[in-house]
Amino acid sequence: MCGSFYYEFSKLLSRFNENLASKKASFNRSKLMSYMKAHAALYNLVHNLQGAISSPCFYLLCTQMMNLFSFIAVFELRKVQSVTYGSICSVVLILVLVALSVIGTVLCASRINTQYKKIATTLTLLKDAQIMQSRRDPVVISYLNSMKEKQFPVMSANGVVELTPSLAFGMFGSLFSYSLLILNLKNWVQ
Repeated sequence: MCGSFYYEFSKLLSRFNENLASKKASFNRSKLMSYMKAHAALYNLVHNLQGAISSPCFYLLCTQMMNLFSFIAVFELRKVQSVTYGSICSVVLILVLVALSVIGTVLCASRINTQYKKIATTLTLLKDAQIMQSRRDPVVISYLNSMKEKQFPVMSANGVVELTPSLAFGMFGSLFSYSLLILNLKNWVQ
């Protein structure tokens, strides 16, 4: 659910960027004002989205990682004779589904930041195009600057971690290290 909200909002940002980029040469004050209003609405919406989804996303990440760690520990600490094909299949299924939900949520959230960077690049290019015109409009340039100055937040899980692709790599790296630790402890005890 968290990932779908992030993904849909990133699609809104992508469409806004496409519309903005398609109007490169035909900007006047009134057209740009409508884009400024849309940008302000998106800015407000991204902060509302961050406030509404941040805590559930943190809960999702914590529970999913706890599930992964506990399933790995239980699976690795079982005696080899008691492992059945059914238990192997259930552990593999849980590991795959949990990993996909974490990766999907993180990647969908990081798309928002990627789309924001694309919008900032488009605004810079539009500003450069305005400056290079012989009859430039200083009001249009100030509107473009105003939109560019608004920084969209990087999506985070309750302000604890930023939802970037490096988070997914770090989480699964720690999961791998934890698995090796459990294996070594199991071998040491036996």
